Amino acid sequence: MPPLWEKFFQENIAEKITNRTNQNLLAVYTAYEGDYMKPFTYIIACEVSSLDVIPEGLIGKEIASSSYAVFTAKGLFPQSMMQAWQKVWNANITRAYRTDFEVYSPDFNPQASPEVKIYVSIQ
Repeated sequence: MPPLWEKFFQENIAEKITNRTNQNLLAVYTAYEGDYMKPFTYIIACEVSSLDVIPEGLIGKEIASSSYAVFTAKGLFPQSMMQAWQKVWNANITRAYRTDFEVYSPDFNPQASPEVKIYVSIQ
């Protein structure tokens, strides 16, 4: 995952994405081949109003309406993310394994005790 983030920022990919609705960045987990221990697809994304125009080399992914359990990672990064995902994996919820995502606000700063919301699709 870190190499994807590095490429995303080095190539300034967010600036290539049209129809953005805000400045959030998303880390999307989708196309699960089973539970979280099996392969899945990981996408770094921006929220858009339309998928009509997708820049060359990028893909569009619609996140379907679903019920979500929301977890918050807050504090020292990346440890807070690892702790939050441990809570997800140990939570008493029935995961749908459709599409899960993390929301990084525009003021996200890993050195300043950031907060990240994790949305986990549930049945």
